[in-house]
Amino acid sequence: MLMKKIYLPLVAKKKLLLFVSAVTCCVTAAFAVPAPVNVHWDSDTLRWELTELTNDSAYAGIYLKLFTKSGDEIASLGSSVRTSYDFSSYFYKGRTYYAKVSASANPGEIYSADALSPEYTVPGVKDTLVVPDVALDNNGKVQWGYIGYLIVRATLQQKNGDEWTDIATRTTTNGWNRSISFDALTTPGTYRAVADALQGTDVVMRGISDELLIEETFTVTFNAQTLFENPEATVAPKKSQIALPAVPDQYKYQSAGNTRIFYWSTDAEGTAPWRFDEDSLMQDITLYAQWSECPALNPVWDGKICRWTMTEKLKAASKDRLVAVYTENDYDIWGSGGEAIEDSIDYDSSHSLFFPGRKYSFSITVRDYYYNEVAFRSGLMTVEGETLVLPLQNMQVGKASSAKVIWDKPIDLTYNRLCKLYQRNKTTLEWDQIATVMDPTVTWTNSYVEFNQPLDDQEYYRIVCQLYQGEYLIYEGELFYGKNPATGISDIDAAPEAASKRILNGQLLIIRDGKTYNAQGLELK
Repeated sequence: MLMKKIYLPLVAKKKLLLFVSAVTCCVTAAFAVPAPVNVHWDSDTLRWELTELTNDSAYAGIYLKLFTKSGDEIASLGSSVRTSYDFSSYFYKGRTYYAKVSASANPGEIYSADALSPEYTVPGVKDTLVVPDVALDNNGKVQWGYIGYLIVRATLQQKNGDEWTDIATRTTTNGWNRSISFDALTTPGTYRAVADALQGTDVVMRGISDELLIEETFTVTFNAQTLFENPEATVAPKKSQIALPAVPDQYKYQSAGNTRIFYWSTDAEGTAPWRFDEDSLMQDITLYAQWSECPALNPVWDGKICRWTMTEKLKAASKDRLVAVYTENDYDIWGSGGEAIEDSIDYDSSHSLFFPGRKYSFSITVRDYYYNEVAFRSGLMTVEGETLVLPLQNMQVGKASSAKVIWDKPIDLTYNRLCKLYQRNKTTLEWDQIATVMDPTVTWTNSYVEFNQPLDDQEYYRIVCQLYQGEYLIYEGELFYGKNPATGISDIDAAPEAASKRILNGQLLIIRDGKTYNAQGLELK
């Protein structure tokens, strides 16, 4: 069940402009936009009529607001011109709603007054649906499954005998965030969380977590070992994970040639790092600050697998790692971040990253819990095989009105894209370049180019697209569109029966009326 909340600040702004023009002397009077009429409910669908405008203007948009019976606004929507809207996705059984609808018109973007609908009560017995997957953890975090844009109120409760007592309540206006955090549960007892999804003050969905038993709490003491002032001790439940204590800026966010990492260890010598996202508290402990040189990671290629050295101590002291791959000229062509601390990544089986005849290096960057980054770079690896430029598959005009050209998606990479649009000069029979699109970072999902100008079916065009991996040309495609002035054939890939096609030495030939032409329309003798 979705509840969208879309604000339209331009509407209010433009209404304000109308008000200002109304109180300013000596201006041309604006025409009035009639409000929608005959606003009524047809089951869950709101319907209305738009009266005919008495001038040269045209309706431009419709604006809707939905309210509960008590007047709580639960949806604000803008749409193209229409005379109905289905609100069923907002409705719950047994609840009563009403709506307001207004219209705008061009020129001038003038807005009508709101037209009020009657009240509508959704058929059925008022019930409360279930908020799915509500959970509570030791750190006071409440989570739930997807419920859309509903407001969610989370209540933390503690058990007293057979009764539950509310001890804290928090609300989020974005239920799709799926979580609300309270303070860590530091007092022994039994707890649970109640998550209510709201329309105004009406609870339309409710979910309750399993009971959580807090048996013991322990104290964590921090010893900065004279690096800085000791952070305050913290108390946390048994089996919980503790929060990262604050440290001065000089011990965090270091990169660009940094060689040190910061971590906390259960011993003063730093041999047993504490992993804040994995280790659980089982007793009173003291953590000792460590600002330590990072050992060399020695990154090397093993075929198409990147390998580096990670000691168990460094794995425990590090939060995550980043890997980046570069071309010979140092173009960053692929990267992964925030991944688990390991000592290799296999590109050979999981990515089609490397192309024959090209050279690549990679870097491995390790980050501690305070985002100090320590990076090391491998040498170059040359991929075996002949250097090839691959064709863009199924390249075709997707939308002639904007010269949109599409092709099949290549592999999962980021490219530099260069596409050129040419038009055949009817006098010289040369190709005149009329548009270029160049993008430095196009992902594989953008398997198209749009020149944003129309293609005339009676003209003849040539479109060339190239995808680069850094300095390496990897993919290239070419197509022709329109009416070939030499052959009179429109759309070469679907030539009429009066002509036939032949491929000779990889070249497309058109045979028409006993003469042979190439794809560019030039007659071959």
